[in-house]
Amino acid sequence: ALTMTTMPSNESSFFQHKRRSCHVYIKSSSPFNETNDETNLNFLRHKNTTLELIRPNTTVTRTYEVDGIFTSSPKDYYQEKIQPCVLESLKNSCNLLLWSFGTRQTGKTRILFGSKHSDDKNESDDGWIDQIALDINQQYSTKSEIKEEEGGGTIEKVIVSMSYVCITADDAEQAYDCLSSSAKPLTRIRQDTASSNIFYLERTTQVVVQDLQDIQYLLQTGSVFERIELNEKRVHRLITFTVYKCFTNGDVVSFVLQAMDLSGADRPTNTTTQAKGGTATAAQRRQQPQRLKTRPLQRKNKEDKTLRAISRIIDGLSNGDQHIPYRDSKLTRLACRGFEYENDTTINLAVIGISAVEESMYDEACAMMEFGKKIRSIDSKKKENKKTGTGADISLTNRVNDLNSAKERVMNLSDKCGYPTNTEQTLTSSD
Repeated sequence: ALTMTTMPSNESSFFQHKRRSCHVYIKSSSPFNETNDETNLNFLRHKNTTLELIRPNTTVTRTYEVDGIFTSSPKDYYQEKIQPCVLESLKNSCNLLLWSFGTRQTGKTRILFGSKHSDDKNESDDGWIDQIALDINQQYSTKSEIKEEEGGGTIEKVIVSMSYVCITADDAEQAYDCLSSSAKPLTRIRQDTASSNIFYLERTTQVVVQDLQDIQYLLQTGSVFERIELNEKRVHRLITFTVYKCFTNGDVVSFVLQAMDLSGADRPTNTTTQAKGGTATAAQRRQQPQRLKTRPLQRKNKEDKTLRAISRIIDGLSNGDQHIPYRDSKLTRLACRGFEYENDTTINLAVIGISAVEESMYDEACAMMEFGKKIRSIDSKKKENKKTGTGADISLTNRVNDLNSAKERVMNLSDKCGYPTNTEQTLTSSD
């Protein structure tokens, strides 16, 4: 029989990097061609890890501290900031969630997937998911024998499986398996019987990968599925690498590395439709203001269910709430291991995509940075609400304290009466 656990018995005090961090990618008019050190635009300035947003035509400035800012060379930034956390996750068997969010057309999808989801077919570059796949392959190469000592046991072999799921960014939240030949959506999401924080989609394809070529082939397969079957839909993407470390004593340690790309929100538009003759009729002109006023609201209520669920989760984590609404959407249930409170078993890396092309994006950029500020504040909030033990441990401790108090009262009463007390007598269950 195999004993499934999520962490080895060793302590996690050897974490060398911050386990919840926020990184910002600034899209300018010439992406991937500027320096990462400093940017000075009309409404946006940054230096090192400090970002300043200046409201257009005013002197109002908002300053935000993040864990890293880059405007070019995503591959170099990955090696400097992201790769150490990935290697730490692989070594210490802890869950990792790398996720990106922001508005549309800010380049965040290309950072994760490279040119696979780019319209420019003349360029070919690897994204961060390809880099994670390379790190996994180098860490657990099947060509070399694994004799790593971890948690007092010897690793006999390592099994890595991969899944690729897309969930539509609407109220229906239809889930699609991008590694399957079927275009039918997956409807049922299940909870693992062995753990309360593990969810999975029923009939999801999980492919065991042997080397880097297998992973790259599956990423390309999922990208082709999206272009053919989901071309007209806005979707959230979730790539999951599940790692199983099999020890010689029969134990199995499992953890996940997930990359989640949230679909950006649609930007408002001021365009209107006219009659075929070219000029709108009087009746159309009277109805246009109301149509323009109601349609964006209806579309927002229809498409923002997943994003609102993630916002509530981050609010709950930053406020230190005991109940976190992971079940409010399918995507948050599938990625809940990366959002959970336990810092000892979780590494959470958030990448924010903001645009520096137009000054009209100031309010949008501020909203994204306020969201990132909440993510960075989760660690300190958790320390205040962390429980000291399970209910059984607390009950047993209280029982021992009651027995010690009763023992002291008996000894005091015996001394008053002049009778000796045997303090070394062992209590039995009948006592």
